[in-house]
Amino acid sequence: MSDATGNKRNGQGVVDKVAAILMAFSFDDPELDLREISQRVGLNKSTTCRILRKLMQYRFIEQDPATGLYRLGIRLFELGNLVADNLKLGEVARPYLEALTERVGETSHFAVLSGDRIVHLVRIESQQAIRVVPSRLGERYPFHCLSVGKAIVAFLPEEERKALLARAEFEKFTNRTITSRTAFEKELEKIRRCGYALDNEEFIEGIRCVGAPVRGYKGRVIGGISVAGPAMRLTSERIAEVIPFVMETAAEISRCFAKDQAEVPEKKLQEAARR
Repeated sequence: MSDATGNKRNGQGVVDKVAAILMAFSFDDPELDLREISQRVGLNKSTTCRILRKLMQYRFIEQDPATGLYRLGIRLFELGNLVADNLKLGEVARPYLEALTERVGETSHFAVLSGDRIVHLVRIESQQAIRVVPSRLGERYPFHCLSVGKAIVAFLPEEERKALLARAEFEKFTNRTITSRTAFEKELEKIRRCGYALDNEEFIEGIRCVGAPVRGYKGRVIGGISVAGPAMRLTSERIAEVIPFVMETAAEISRCFAKDQAEVPEKKLQEAARR
């Protein structure tokens, strides 16, 4: 039932309205007029028009000047390509992670930094009888208490790293979580010296991890890998044995990514030369 403003969903927020408008389009109906969009999302025309105009400013929506019909904008295509690129990164990393898990006997991950959160794109499960690593693909995790998060952030460009740390909250998850920027920056300095990062039960009690950065074209950090397992198996002695395998695997994936990404600008130069 509509209310006085034409909103069918009581308490509907701005994000809900924007999402509803974007999802009103489909393969069957790639272009819609204002009345059709308004009816599909349950908003009055003035509200729908106002949101459409704002979405057009950010290129999420386009309007055909000849017909007046609305359609999804090029910015969504660009964002979709970012998702596709991330998924491709994960698929490239997968065989290397499978080999790593086989070698060390623990669960391995490939992850990227998305905004101020870590997102796991690949997870290769250990075949150990006891597996207590609760990571989920696509879930967003804090960077400051994960080995892979620390490894990525440590090697970000300085300005990018400073901006990220300036807005970080450093939430406490266990008694071992680093909860201040000063202490975290000292941790990052240590990681830059040794090339790897540790999570010593800093996110979940009883779970330890070893992480290393993965680099792409021109050495830029594009993600990271980690090995995680129960603290009773990943003892200090065992971690010392695992570290070289993690760093070696990260280097192998980095070489693969660097080669793939270097070929893209080279192909563009070749195409330009042929014109």
